[in-house]
Amino acid sequence: MDAIGYYRGTDEGRALIQETADKHGIKLMLVLSDGECGYSGFRQLQNIVKLEACGLVLIDSYSSLGDDKYIRLENELFLKRNGVRVIYARKHASDCRREIVTAVRAFTGKAVEWETEYGLRMPEHFTFSDFRRTPPFGYRVEGGRAVIDEANAAVVNRIFDLYIAGLSIKDICRAIDGAVSTRNKKFGNMTVKTVLRNERYLGLQSKKGYHLPAIVTYEKWLLAKERLERDYPPEYDTEVFPLRLSADRPIVDARVIAPSFACDTSCYLADFDALFAQTEELIVSSATDDNADVLYNGFVMKEKAQAEAAFEPAAAEYNKLLHAFREDIGLVCSGDYSTELQERLENETDLKNVYSMRLRRIASEKDLFSVKRDEIGRFFERARNIGKLSCEERSFIIRAFVRSVRIKNGETYLILRSPVSGKLIKHHVKSIIG
Repeated sequence: MDAIGYYRGTDEGRALIQETADKHGIKLMLVLSDGECGYSGFRQLQNIVKLEACGLVLIDSYSSLGDDKYIRLENELFLKRNGVRVIYARKHASDCRREIVTAVRAFTGKAVEWETEYGLRMPEHFTFSDFRRTPPFGYRVEGGRAVIDEANAAVVNRIFDLYIAGLSIKDICRAIDGAVSTRNKKFGNMTVKTVLRNERYLGLQSKKGYHLPAIVTYEKWLLAKERLERDYPPEYDTEVFPLRLSADRPIVDARVIAPSFACDTSCYLADFDALFAQTEELIVSSATDDNADVLYNGFVMKEKAQAEAAFEPAAAEYNKLLHAFREDIGLVCSGDYSTELQERLENETDLKNVYSMRLRRIASEKDLFSVKRDEIGRFFERARNIGKLSCEERSFIIRAFVRSVRIKNGETYLILRSPVSGKLIKHHVKSIIG
C-alpha cells in the first residue's frame, strides 16, 4: 500500500509519519512538509490528489491541516470529497454532532418530498401529481394512478411460467419475442432477469414508499426465486447495512441463507433484521426532545456564534492581503522587479488563497448552523417514528445517528453518535446468530 505523508513544523512530525507507516505496512512514496506559516506543501498535495495519483495520506496530527478550525475543516473536506483516506499519527477527538446537524439541514430540503411521497401513511389512491415516475413493465399510469396493463402483465406471468418450467433465459427471450405490444425493443437477458427479480410484481411496498397492484402470485415468485438462486448465486456484500460495516471474518446474510444450512465456520451468519431492530431502538432512545434542546443550545448556537465572530477579522485580513498584492503587482507592471518582490508576491498569493478558503468555510459554517430548533425537533420526531418510515428515509436517519458497525470475535458493536456529548458511544448488540 502506497501513501503520501504530510506534516507541518518540525521534523518530529516526519518521524511520527514514518513510524505510523512502518506500523501499518505502508510504503511512503513522498513526504511533503510546510513551515509554521506556509501552505505550499499542502498545495502540492492537493495537486497530486486532483490528478488522482494518491488515495492514502498520512498526516502527523489534525492540527497540521491548518492554523484554525475553518481552514482545517476545508482541507479535511477537500480530501474526503476526492475519496482520499487519511490516517493521523496522533489521534484526535472530533465532535460528531456536526454529522447530525448536517443531516438535519439535508432533511429540511427532503422533508416535503418524503412527507408527500414516502410519508407515514400512503394515500388510498394516487393523483397525477403523486405518481411522477415511469412504472415497471406490466403497469401503466391511468388518471394519475398505476394500474395493471393486462397485455404486458400476461407477458410478465409468461416469463415466470417459462422460467419455472425450466427454460433458459435465452430461450425465454426467443419465446416472448414479438409478444409485447407496448415495448419497442426486444427483451434481453438482463431485462428478463430484472423482471424475475422485481419484488414489486408481488404488490409489495417499494423502497420509495408506493404500492403497485400484484401481477404474480407469491407461490410463483418463490419457485422462480429458488431457481434464480441456484442458477445465479448471489454475491454477498458486507455492506448490507446502510453504513460502514467492518468485520474480522466474511459475513453471510441469514435472510438469504437459512440458519439451518451448514455455514463455513470461518464466516459469520448475521441476522441483519435483528441488527436493524436494535439500531432503531437506540436511535429512538437518543432522539428525545431533551437531547434536541442540548444539541441546539450546547452545540449549534455555540458554533454559529464562533463563525459569526470569526468572519469580520478574516475578511479584514483578506482585504489587507489583497490590497498589498495589488500594490506589488503594480510594481511589477511598472518594471520595478526584484527577487525580494517575487518572494513577497508568492507569499501574498499563498496567504490570500488561505484566507479566501477560510472565508468560504466560515460562510459555509454560518449557513450550516443557521438551522432552527424546530427543524431539529422535526428531524428527531421522525427519528422516533423510524419504524414507520420508508426504507430510504430510515437509511438516511440511521446514517445520521450511527457511524459504523463492527464485528469482532462474534460480538457486534454499534458506534452511535451522541447528540449530547458529541462523542462516539460503543453499544454492544446481539445480531450474530452463527
